[in-house]
Amino acid sequence: MSRWTALSATLALGYSEGKSKSSYSGDKYVDLDQRGANESHRRRAWDDPAKRYGTALTATFVKGKQATATNRESYSNSGSAITDASSDYMRVPGYGMLDWTAYWQVAKNVRLNGGVYNLTDRKYWDYLSSRNIETGTNQDANDKALAVMPGRTWQLGVNVDF
Repeated sequence: MSRWTALSATLALGYSEGKSKSSYSGDKYVDLDQRGANESHRRRAWDDPAKRYGTALTATFVKGKQATATNRESYSNSGSAITDASSDYMRVPGYGMLDWTAYWQVAKNVRLNGGVYNLTDRKYWDYLSSRNIETGTNQDANDKALAVMPGRTWQLGVNVDF
């Protein structure tokens, strides 16, 4: 078997769209802020033909998104709903990230796994965790700094099959 037949490629896309009819916006359809940002994953892998060892490089790309601030549950003293937004949410920027993983089959039932994640040490935010961060005050700047996802990380593990 040729060593190049052990190459593989994977492409995965994640797309979702959601809208709801909002009486606060004049009965028009507005985007749902609860849905995640669109993303794609591309993976290139090589496995030894005998499956003794292998490696993979995975690229992840996520589109930026901004939640829409509303006052759907805010009311004036007269009891009428306040329809104007009083806050401005941070636009969560898109990002691209690389992960490298590898494995080595040490024995019939023992496999070592490892990887380096976020190889480029990219600073990024997860949309669903950061969508309600407001802009404009020092506390908001602190919240933004605390919401940054982990930088470069690594993992090493052992799988033992019984």
